[in-house]
Amino acid sequence: MTRGEASLGVRVAIDIGGTFTDIVVLSSRGVLHESKIATTPADPSRAVVAGLGALLSELAMAPGEVEEVLHGTTVGSNTILARTGARTGLITTRGFRDVLEIGRIRMPDMFDLGWDKPKPLVPRRYRLEVGERIAADGSIVESLAERDVLIAGERLTGAGIEAVAVCLINSYRNPVHEQRVESLLRARFPQLLVTASFAVLAERKEYERTSTTVVNAYLLAAMRTYLHNLETGLRGIGVAAPVRVITSNGGMLAAKTACETPVFVVASGPAGGVIGAARLGAARAEPDLVVFDMGGTTAKAVIIEAGRPSMTSEYEFRDGISTSSRFVKAGGYMLKVPAIDIAEVGAGG
Repeated sequence: MTRGEASLGVRVAIDIGGTFTDIVVLSSRGVLHESKIATTPADPSRAVVAGLGALLSELAMAPGEVEEVLHGTTVGSNTILARTGARTGLITTRGFRDVLEIGRIRMPDMFDLGWDKPKPLVPRRYRLEVGERIAADGSIVESLAERDVLIAGERLTGAGIEAVAVCLINSYRNPVHEQRVESLLRARFPQLLVTASFAVLAERKEYERTSTTVVNAYLLAAMRTYLHNLETGLRGIGVAAPVRVITSNGGMLAAKTACETPVFVVASGPAGGVIGAARLGAARAEPDLVVFDMGGTTAKAVIIEAGRPSMTSEYEFRDGISTSSRFVKAGGYMLKVPAIDIAEVGAGG
């Protein structure tokens, strides 16, 4: 323990897996205390709150001493794999409703005659078009038909849609139409959870941007509910410290930000394990590692070279497997976000 560490307050780290929830408390004296309890799938925050409360009580620590809560979770990835996200719709430029389904016009194994393409997270009947057009240079070719937006909103809400992704052609160059669509939907249909591509992925490539935005919308309800329950539960036992969620690339986001952009924390739990393994390898002067994580639901593997985990700018999720940049694309739901290059299969132990 260094002199700087001696002045730190209590820090808590939490990792929720499909089977177990792990809780680690780092005391102000630099001593680690651990607890493992069964995950509560219906509401994963319940296990966290109960387990942390019991551990703090056992250690005779006051909840108010906790200064920071670091959190890795598989709520996002499990929601995608189990297809339990919000009923989601898509509003896009006229002529582009099928971008999400066409994808990259590839298949992961060209010799697999039994392969079935994953069903889009948004069925075609809920992918609606509006009149508008932004040119590649950002200039306005066709003004936004606001009536189309309102009609689309009526149709989607009437069909029981809970979340809407807005992805218009070339909006990464000029988001003015997306901003207006978002504003109209929020004002007229406040019950809808709305996410626009310019706020999630302001980059070219229509399929990648559309898919990433759709996944973000699909996860909004689950992530907001979960993190709200977690923060409320922690406050209920006296822990008022800020919650920070591990991102897919090993960074951190405030819980409030993660609620708005859950697509960046889909691989949260596994990423935290990889960063920990890299630190352990550095401490042991072993910078080149193969990291393997066998959970109760999935198994994951990552390569660490020269102390740095392999990284990717995009990856995919599909039934039973997550494919990273080392694998053939087009097998699942594209997420174009920075992430640790994790290979994952749906076979836990």
